[in-house]
Amino acid sequence: MSFTTRNLAETQGTTQPPSPKVGDQHFDTVTGVTYRCMVADAWEAVSMPKAYGSLSEKNPSGTVIAIATGGTFVKWVSSVAGPSNLTTPSVANDNIVIDAGGGGVYLIAFQVSYLGNANEVYHWGVFVEGAEVDAIGSERKITANDQGSQSGVGFMALSATDVVDLRVTSTTNTETATVEHVQLAIMRVGI
Repeated sequence: MSFTTRNLAETQGTTQPPSPKVGDQHFDTVTGVTYRCMVADAWEAVSMPKAYGSLSEKNPSGTVIAIATGGTFVKWVSSVAGPSNLTTPSVANDNIVIDAGGGGVYLIAFQVSYLGNANEVYHWGVFVEGAEVDAIGSERKITANDQGSQSGVGFMALSATDVVDLRVTSTTNTETATVEHVQLAIMRVGI
């Protein structure tokens, strides 16, 4: 069995050429995405560079996050940058910024282990551009002054310059969450 490629036209640039023929290929020099025409007059993405980023913390002594007002989210503020590509994890701002060419659909996940106050409900959530992502959060009640863990995972479309961070709140005022292990990770899974 043999295959031949007909009408193969390879192009590069930021704009896909109009009216592609089956077999034509285009490489977007800004995003790094390769497109191929599989059906006449239609470009389809066939490969893209990996985009990912992470922040973490491991502190057996714990980092205290003070929640002054119940229902008001407070940012996790003691991160260490992990591996990244087409994203910029910032320990100065405790967030991950999507770089130019890094836009697409991301799998976003977090895990946190912390000490909480007795009979308090804690809510951890992922925020994008300062707004809570309703689908990526977690709530639990700490029944005694004890350790608990929470996690959340979900998909979201992110664009270049979008900022992703992790925050916590409680249901009542003047509570604390003392974090010991935390990770926030994002990975592009589609465009």
